Amino acid sequence: MTPDPLSSEVILEEAEFNPKVKSYWLLSGTLLCVLSVVGIPHLPVWLIVGHWVTGRYLEQMRCVLTKRALKVWRGILVRKEMTVPLDKITDLSTDQQP
Repeated sequence: MTPDPLSSEVILEEAEFNPKVKSYWLLSGTLLCVLSVVGIPHLPVWLIVGHWVTGRYLEQMRCVLTKRALKVWRGILVRKEMTVPLDKITDLSTDQQP
């Protein structure tokens, strides 16, 4: 357990995100470009920029569990922080995509 640098709360667990999700996001964007007539000319740009964007987004994602809350940070240009108090969590489910 290490202290969270953003607050005085103690971090119980910190999530690790699978780097394979970057390939999934890149493939999803590529499929959208291919399936839309307008997106086909933009495909080379997406492959270059999308590689950087998906990697950067994954690097910026962070999720920690403290004694009081679950905190999630994400975003590149617009950073979003979400804090959910543990007493407000009533149900958990997992969803695994391909």
